[in-house]
Amino acid sequence: MKYTSTSPQKEEALYDAFVRYAMFSLIGRSWLHFLVSSTRYLTVPFQMLGYSCALMLFCGLTLGKVVMNTELDAEWNQYKKSYNKTYSERDETLRRQIWEENLRYIEQHNEQADKGKHTYWLGMNEYGDMM
Repeated sequence: MKYTSTSPQKEEALYDAFVRYAMFSLIGRSWLHFLVSSTRYLTVPFQMLGYSCALMLFCGLTLGKVVMNTELDAEWNQYKKSYNKTYSERDETLRRQIWEENLRYIEQHNEQADKGKHTYWLGMNEYGDMM
């Protein structure tokens, strides 16, 4: 299975969806909503501070450099080779992040399964780079 992006619009939509997902999953939708909506009860200088905080938070999430676990480089390359995956540079970063998150989830689940909390174990497959 080979993944190739067909248009810049699809790449942009995928990236935008990831940013929204990351923003709301990392900080919680209710916290961001509170930060922005609660400013209507404050004086103008404090309103500007609330909006500035929300803007800085958004910019930090969208413009910040993504940090990936370099110890997993060999495993990531083996995953791509095993399932014949190729990505554009922009998609590679997104897919790698999703893959690492899924890998952590699988490892945590399997540790719990080893302790008897679950009756089944999980493993990586060709869909490991998808949400």
